[in-house]
Amino acid sequence: MSLAKDVVSGLPSPWPKQFTYVVSNTSSGQNATENVVSLDACLQDESDSLLGSCIIIVAPKIINVAAVEQLLGRWRGSVCILLNAEWAPLAAEDDLGDIDSVHTAFVRSFKVVYCFMPLLIKAFVVSTQEGAVFRCVGCNKKSGFSSGGGGEGREVTGDPWRIFMRQNDIWEPVARMQRRPSSTDVEVSFYNASAANSPLTQGAKFLKGLVNKKR
Repeated sequence: MSLAKDVVSGLPSPWPKQFTYVVSNTSSGQNATENVVSLDACLQDESDSLLGSCIIIVAPKIINVAAVEQLLGRWRGSVCILLNAEWAPLAAEDDLGDIDSVHTAFVRSFKVVYCFMPLLIKAFVVSTQEGAVFRCVGCNKKSGFSSGGGGEGREVTGDPWRIFMRQNDIWEPVARMQRRPSSTDVEVSFYNASAANSPLTQGAKFLKGLVNKKR
């Protein structure tokens, strides 16, 4: 819950600061002081009196997809944020796994404005390589979101997805793309970066340089 509150407090102007926090854990119940309600309680409250005009749904799981879609289908608020949703696909073409196909359009209707996803890729059978997929809409702007970064009717565009690989305790950018990288994109980016930095590749480049000089 502390992360959710940090997200809300860090929202740029003119985004609202008053949010209702919806949690999937039914044992959490309602806390009027902190504006925390359970997903089950929201579904039972057909008048939506527990919800304000802005909500943040915290860490919904795959089993909650149908419930979240039902809730948002009738809710008439202005802003909804999903934080750390378990069902977020890597890319539009990826299989949604355990999610029923009837919920595909709903799941893919959300746009990612911030993502930091640590990765651990197995390479060359025995070794592993650390990395991350990162996107932050408008992080390079002094205030607000960049083009399409927020607001009704806008698309989240213009801010690329970046793939980083950790090399000698330094996060090195190895690829960037406009769409969300798939698992194949990440693997290929890691492979290309590792191959480019390998001693064999460096040696081949050195020998090629010597040959070109002699010519």
